[in-house]
Amino acid sequence: TFNGHITASGNISSSGNISANNGTGSFGRVESSGDISSSAIVKAQSISLSNGASINNNGSNSSVIIYGSDSNAVFVANPAGNKLVGIGAVPTTGKSKLQVTGDVSTTTHITSSGNISASGNISATGDLDIDGKSHFTGNITASGDISASGTLSVGSFTLATLNTGNITSSGNISSSGTITAK
Repeated sequence: TFNGHITASGNISSSGNISANNGTGSFGRVESSGDISSSAIVKAQSISLSNGASINNNGSNSSVIIYGSDSNAVFVANPAGNKLVGIGAVPTTGKSKLQVTGDVSTTTHITSSGNISASGNISATGDLDIDGKSHFTGNITASGDISASGTLSVGSFTLATLNTGNITSSGNISSSGTITAK
């Protein structure tokens, strides 16, 4: 046991444990070929991990939080032991496993084997290819042509005006209601 300050201008090494109770230390560089553990906060300007990292591997309710420069949480994993991940904010219990606050951008495909839903608009600058049936509630608005290579079924159809040239059909045109032409 040693009481007092230790100052070294060279390396300090140990073949056993180095421990301190309620002490502080300042080191330019700490290297270990084994575990470094702490029951309190370990602060560093940067940490380099060459073989990956295991965080909270004892199954406790510990959180992993990465803060941005303004002290807001950028990444939060497992807050209160709820096994959720939040990007941009702390995730809310009872919501999805991954919760993103802010925009999501990708340079590749987004794929889902389940439903994709939106409470706002869905827009696309390219073609929208849909295999299978499409069900729409509300109006469908088109600023260009609507075409079909198969049967186009409409429950009801209203035209305020129809400005077109000849209508040509290679098959029958039928109606279960009245067709009026002026």
